[in-house]
Amino acid sequence: MTPGLPPEPPPLVVLSAPARTNHGAGLIGLDGEALLACWYSGRSEAGPDARILCARSGDAGRTWAEPQAVSTPRETALGAPAPAKSVGNVVLARDAGGRLAMISGEVQSRRIAGLETCKSWRCGRIDFRVSTDLGHSWSAPTRLDDRPGALPRSRPLRWAGQDLLPVYQEAGRASVLALDLAALTPGQRPAAAPQPIPARTPLIQPTLAAPARAGEPARAYMRDPRRRFVYVSAYDAAAGRWSPAEPTDLPNPGAAIEAFRDGAGRIVLIHNPGRKDRRRLSLAFSMDGAHFAEGCDLSAPGAHGEAAYPAVTPMAAGAWGVAFSIEDKRRIAFARLDAAFLDACAAAATSRALSPPGAPSS
Repeated sequence: MTPGLPPEPPPLVVLSAPARTNHGAGLIGLDGEALLACWYSGRSEAGPDARILCARSGDAGRTWAEPQAVSTPRETALGAPAPAKSVGNVVLARDAGGRLAMISGEVQSRRIAGLETCKSWRCGRIDFRVSTDLGHSWSAPTRLDDRPGALPRSRPLRWAGQDLLPVYQEAGRASVLALDLAALTPGQRPAAAPQPIPARTPLIQPTLAAPARAGEPARAYMRDPRRRFVYVSAYDAAAGRWSPAEPTDLPNPGAAIEAFRDGAGRIVLIHNPGRKDRRRLSLAFSMDGAHFAEGCDLSAPGAHGEAAYPAVTPMAAGAWGVAFSIEDKRRIAFARLDAAFLDACAAAATSRALSPPGAPSS
């Protein structure tokens, strides 16, 4: 890696999957070098044959087993009034006791005179499953959020003694569910208090990050369906309230983002830069949580068709794993972002931030 220059994108490992739509992945590190990735797969997005698939890696993502189905079409979640017409985004998390939780979206079926009338994510709902054997088996789904259009996208953040789960409603309302993952019990609707994120414009798919500096608030970053900016909101833990969302200096093409705090204390945002398309997936860095500098590419422009919907998990030695969709939602890819890559990427971001407009980064 040349100092000041962005490093080359990390190598990708493409997971085996049926040749159709594969999208909305969740990713989590297990014991040792083990990883679990889960996503929805079907002939089309929101299609009636969609299932949740999960694949495992035992060697830090270098190789992956064949995926196994976790759901079946038209399952009815415990506590739900109707079966699922389809399934969607998957989020994976681990509670304080080590148990796994799978939080997933579905399109809830609504049949009138025998005809299906729910065909989009506007009929979304959120369910959960739990596993006590590291994802080898799962409980039946249980309804978690029954608000119309409710869907998950990014992993929860343990903050101020509670688990904060970022969720949204497809109509353009972002919120956070404050809950206790360890208290999730199959068959019982959990106590989950919605905390709305105020906004003057429709925003969806929040992702949460702990602050770069002690004493600062956790923040939520959101996708802008109107293709303008990534938005940010700060959390008042004492009051359980989020500040009105404001635009950051990062453009957004109406695509999902993922945020995390790395081992060096930097806020890292994985996003599709620009406002046009999803053909490039990049990393941007911030120390104050509001102002970002572009660092380097995770997927170079057009290298893998559309590359989008990143999901991260911490790994050993300061590395992070990331799973995302490539080839226009047809495949799921994995990359390992080691500490040296993140440092070089952040150095390139700093170089760009310090360069005058129009000047080369080094």
